[in-house]
Amino acid sequence: MLDYLHFGVCADGGRLRISDRSERREEIKLILEYLKILFSVVGLVTVYFALLQWNAATKSANIAVYQRMTGEWREHLKILIEKPGIRPYFESSKELLPDDENRELVLAFADIRLDVADGLLSYARFQKLEGIDGWENTVANAFRTSPVLCRRLDEARSSFANALIIPIAQAVCRSSLERKSSTK
Repeated sequence: MLDYLHFGVCADGGRLRISDRSERREEIKLILEYLKILFSVVGLVTVYFALLQWNAATKSANIAVYQRMTGEWREHLKILIEKPGIRPYFESSKELLPDDENRELVLAFADIRLDVADGLLSYARFQKLEGIDGWENTVANAFRTSPVLCRRLDEARSSFANALIIPIAQAVCRSSLERKSSTK
């Protein structure tokens, strides 16, 4: 009778020890645990490679944005090469007189320069680029060397209500105009 407590009956009519069944269960549990660990490791490796891909894509996007920024600035400078007569208004602080023969061309270029400068800083902010001090200095220098640009921004301020060039222009244009009025 004690013999039946330690044995079970197999499907083929033979006897199977209960301890063999529990050992088999333990083996299955162990195999399942190994599979869980394997899937976890595979999952971690997958996440790691996904992060590497994301990082590479982010760097690529930042490079593309930077290339676009430099391309736009370079494109607008070509106008100064094509129309050298307007260059002094933007690089030598030449004043624009009401009867100036280049008036419309100078104002059109000022509008282009304002749009490009605002676009540069907007791209940088949108992409959360770091180290854009050089671009901010370029924009500040554009305002510093062109009273026309400062005045044009004042005239078209509603078009640039939340523009990133406003704080730069305010700081630079005020100091430029104050220096001019103190020297008169």
